[in-house]
Amino acid sequence: MSNTRGIVQLTRGESLSCGDLKQAAFTLRNGGIAIVPSDTCYALAALPFLRNSMICIVSVLPGKVAEPIPLVFGSIPLVERYVKLTLGDERLIDRYWPGPLTLVCEINGAHEKHQLQDMLHTAGTIGVRHSDSLVERQLSDHLQRPITTCAIRYDSGEPVRTFDDALSIVRARMQEAKNRSALFSISLGHIPYQDISTVAAVQRAVFPSDMSRDPDDSVFVFRNGAIEPKDLKRTVRELSASDWIDWT
Repeated sequence: MSNTRGIVQLTRGESLSCGDLKQAAFTLRNGGIAIVPSDTCYALAALPFLRNSMICIVSVLPGKVAEPIPLVFGSIPLVERYVKLTLGDERLIDRYWPGPLTLVCEINGAHEKHQLQDMLHTAGTIGVRHSDSLVERQLSDHLQRPITTCAIRYDSGEPVRTFDDALSIVRARMQEAKNRSALFSISLGHIPYQDISTVAAVQRAVFPSDMSRDPDDSVFVFRNGAIEPKDLKRTVRELSASDWIDWT
């Protein structure tokens, strides 16, 4: 791993060093943003409870003015501090996390709900991820907070999967918006998935004995991506490893 001109360069499977991790966390804690490799493209990371950080995200990614902003978490216990997980959510988590699946879940707690609704342009729910990106998980673990995972996109809407393009786009948009926030950048040699993440919500807990239910109404898919909707719906209705542990 090397650090050249303020840019941390990683190879696949490599993690941030202690020094680089501290520098990235310092940038985020102080209202800056970071270009990070997610598991499907390059994304912008920021702390969702800092207003200046969220203003910066929107200035660089104008589409996020109206769109809900998803969060990535370093661990499942951290996810559970912020959202309520149903049995169906837990089954999908067992099967597909870490991986390219965003689950839309109800926010926990009145204080967090008010703050997150305001910052993330949402109403009572947030998109949560446990990404297959070691860098994203490392940052969240170190901060003990979720971070944003907003795809950097070309003007065409396609997600950016090359670091040079991601850096060029972010710098140009920050300059255009006269945004002087600190920027930390992390380059990765390979993005694991070549499709976007699937965004879905479990409509309510579904039990295998509930045979009167139509299995197709168990999961609502907001956006198709790397994981097929039919696979999500089948998983929600199957017994998982955690079910057997709970029942024995």
